Amino acid sequence: MKKKIFAVSLAAVMALGSLTACGKPQPPETVPSKAPETSEDIAYTSENSTADPSDLTAPTETEMPKMTPGCLYMLKGGAEIVSLALTGNRAGGDEFNSTKPAVDKIRSIFELNEYIEFYLNTKEAESIKVYAFKQIPKPDAYNNYDYSKEDLPNQVATADLTKPEEEGGSWGSLYISLDNDPGYYDLIFVYNGKPVAAMTVKLFKAGELDGKSDADLIALRASI
Repeated sequence: MKKKIFAVSLAAVMALGSLTACGKPQPPETVPSKAPETSEDIAYTSENSTADPSDLTAPTETEMPKMTPGCLYMLKGGAEIVSLALTGNRAGGDEFNSTKPAVDKIRSIFELNEYIEFYLNTKEAESIKVYAFKQIPKPDAYNNYDYSKEDLPNQVATADLTKPEEEGGSWGSLYISLDNDPGYYDLIFVYNGKPVAAMTVKLFKAGELDGKSDADLIALRASI
């Protein structure tokens, strides 16, 4: 019964679904995936969802992320972003900083004071706005934000991304400063004022990833 409630709540209440397995159950209208194995995987139902962003607070450092880091999720604005790649300028080599867009195993660990570079595969969009928020407990709330306003709850950065002339090139970058704390952050992609995709990343202290090989960084990414 809990499995059924979860699928219905994702499709009808949250409109938040992963484009890939990513270890989480998916609504039937996205790609198939295994059902949750434990009740802990069932994080959101119509009984505990909320539509009021003003009630939301950032989680404590010990709380687990609510979206699997490195996985691309759809929001109710539509599946405009087909796939995504992220790179950075402070850690890893070519293997870790792959620019090939995907829907899972996307680079999801960065340092504060690092520029996050975006490589998008979209349906039609030639410009996308990306927001970085301190992670919130119920990511379905991002569907209800008014993105015409400035300084949204828990917002730490934003950037305008533009489709490059060169195929496969960078759309732009986002910078999260040292003024922020290490931890989990949600990247929300907005097209024509509507939230269309989301992804969670983890930010480490500046210099914390120094000296790690691509293999070490890939293992660390898989562990979060």
